[in-house]
Amino acid sequence: MVSRNDSYNPYATADSDSKKIAHGMLVAWAKAGTHMTRQPALDVRTAVICFCGQKFKDQNGSERQVASQGFMGASFLGGAQNGPSIFYQPLQTEGKRRPKELADPVWGRKILAFPVPYPTVMPLSEVRIGDAIIASVPGEPSIEVGRQIQAAMARSGATRAHGIDFTVVVGLAQEYTGYYTTPEEYDKQFYEGGHTVFGKWSSDLIIQAHGDLARRLLLGKPDPAPGGTLPGSNIGQAPVLTGDGGAAGRITRQPQLSVERMRTVSVRWKGGANGRDRPLGGPFVTLERNVETGRMATAASPSLPGTRPATAGFIVLLGIAGGASTLMRRRPRTASAAAALVIGTLIFLGLPGPLGRASTTGAWRAVTTDLNPGFEWRFDGASSTYSAVFDVPADFPTGTYRFKITSARYTLVSHSFAIADSSRLSILGVTARRSGGATVLRFFTANPSPDPNVNLWDRARSPDGGAILFTHDGAHGRATFDAATHAWIARMPGDATSGTIRVPQHGFTDRWGNTSGPAVGLRLGRVASQHWPPVMPVGGFCVPGPFGQGCFWPQKVYPWPPGSYPPGKR
Repeated sequence: MVSRNDSYNPYATADSDSKKIAHGMLVAWAKAGTHMTRQPALDVRTAVICFCGQKFKDQNGSERQVASQGFMGASFLGGAQNGPSIFYQPLQTEGKRRPKELADPVWGRKILAFPVPYPTVMPLSEVRIGDAIIASVPGEPSIEVGRQIQAAMARSGATRAHGIDFTVVVGLAQEYTGYYTTPEEYDKQFYEGGHTVFGKWSSDLIIQAHGDLARRLLLGKPDPAPGGTLPGSNIGQAPVLTGDGGAAGRITRQPQLSVERMRTVSVRWKGGANGRDRPLGGPFVTLERNVETGRMATAASPSLPGTRPATAGFIVLLGIAGGASTLMRRRPRTASAAAALVIGTLIFLGLPGPLGRASTTGAWRAVTTDLNPGFEWRFDGASSTYSAVFDVPADFPTGTYRFKITSARYTLVSHSFAIADSSRLSILGVTARRSGGATVLRFFTANPSPDPNVNLWDRARSPDGGAILFTHDGAHGRATFDAATHAWIARMPGDATSGTIRVPQHGFTDRWGNTSGPAVGLRLGRVASQHWPPVMPVGGFCVPGPFGQGCFWPQKVYPWPPGSYPPGKR
């Protein structure tokens, strides 16, 4: 199953999907309650099948035959309308097929294009977990093929009467051998049929095997005899990876000194060739936080939270050290106390150094790593340069942070930087309605719009919680969050349905401490539209032109979208 895209780029869509899955699992867990068991039924059966040109009987008893070599069809060459190649329009291959009278017993109406090196021997498995069975397919089955697999399993006993409430078909499992379409879908020879490589009856062999596996699983019978020998790795000898790229690393671009929530912070460094600096058993990039004070240890802008001027700190340090030295000369017995005073001051202030350099004395703790969501790092092979980006969530703890990069040959620590509350929340508008002798004001707000080319997290369009401070005709008011309507509500005495609402600078604060920006005046009854990037399309785009701009083919030559081609496809 491929979910519908519902966010602005692939990272954000994955984040959105994971939240939905996690929520669904939590709901299911809560509903299960006391019905769960510590000893669920657990079992598995595996068949090794072969597309070896053999004949077999399908579920209706008809004799069928599959191919012994995978072949792409001509309809594969152009791709599909939701993922075209440069040949999609000029060749118009999707839907191209043999005349019905020239159909082949194995290949049906496919026009053979070229062989593919997919394995002909592959595994299929069924895994029972309690009252559910998961069935694997070594490729991409169509929806109807999935339904027919479930029907075959039900005929073999995978029903509620035998303790099975759910059967789930999972594609792209254990191996990849292209698409699997029904014979009817196959003969249409759209892209998916062209990529069903072992012939018209390929899916029938898969369906038959799953019916047999379900019967064996439920009756406690052993795996069927293998239909062939599974191939070994086809990628050759695995490289020896040690996490040592053979070169010392150095940071080439430090992170910015301060970053607000819902923006990104990055670091760049030079390392070994071919990306081999990546460690094998742990994170490459770690984001650490100063948990003692959150301070930068050296000079920085006074506007940065938790920072202090290095010069002043150093003068204080010298003064204390000088006083301690005099004290030691006059009263030797107090030498240890004086030394402790100097050391304690060093720890408190941090040694002075270059602007924004990470403290060497603070207590740094790992907060997250590149093994978790929110990170993206890339490698430029031409320059052996790495870059890592972290997208700061709306609720991320503020404070002082640094990047730590760990490889077998080097450990790099970036300058420290501050993560601060966002000041980019906005108030879209406010409506008013009379309620008895008062007026109910309803405020609508927005989070800052994400940049699809930079941000990684799925982002709610509106913040929640907190309050909005405002004035109306000289009267001060405070609107608080109403979870039921996801708006901020205030009641003003009398008639407050006209005029202007004024919100001061940072007058809106959400539940995490993020604020609005400059002061704004809001005309009652007006709510602005929100600028937000569109949802990432599920295909449907043309082949990009040079440098990713426009379409590969000029609109006057091959207009996009191409209309109803191929005929009859929806």
